[in-house]
Amino acid sequence: QTPTPVPTGENCQLVPNGGFETMDHWIIGDDPYRPNYTTAEHFNGAQSMRLGVPADVVTPNVPTYSSVRQLISIPSNAIGAELHYQIKFHTNQAPDPHPSNVSDRQELILLNPDLSTLSEPYPDRILSNDNSWQLRHKDLWSYIGDTFFIYFNVYNDGNGARTWAYLDDVGLCVPYAATPTATISPTPVATPTATPSATATP
Repeated sequence: QTPTPVPTGENCQLVPNGGFETMDHWIIGDDPYRPNYTTAEHFNGAQSMRLGVPADVVTPNVPTYSSVRQLISIPSNAIGAELHYQIKFHTNQAPDPHPSNVSDRQELILLNPDLSTLSEPYPDRILSNDNSWQLRHKDLWSYIGDTFFIYFNVYNDGNGARTWAYLDDVGLCVPYAATPTATISPTPVATPTATPSATATP
């Protein structure tokens, strides 16, 4: 995939198809239960991306990832970078008081172009049943000048409990240093020199 360039003319914008209104730009993971574009839930527009296995879906009870990813590139002349997105979490998996023990999970990870892990998922790996749209952010300052995948995933461990999420409005804020504005100083006007008066000849 060709990385998505971040335009310099606007600091904050959706990544290409960040609202999931068309079926392009995102790579859908080839997993037992694949994510889908859906009109069932959406924060803006008519569609969102459904990740995971909803409770009302009849499907074999097997462990499965459910992921989408997009390759992006943060320009080296940026002075900051932040990913933002709207997400609605659902699960009927019982919560575990120790996050490291969570099997079902909802997560955001950054991947290198070869799909190796670039960033640790914590604190972007959770198990939540908030059932309402949330605006979430991830600071990408450490990755200025890099090319990487943003990877959203919901994992089900196959124990019968279901975990899923709806994703919408994925965007980037990338500020740049202000370009100094040239200032034109007014040209000084020379003060006329007094000319001596002619002396009359007697």
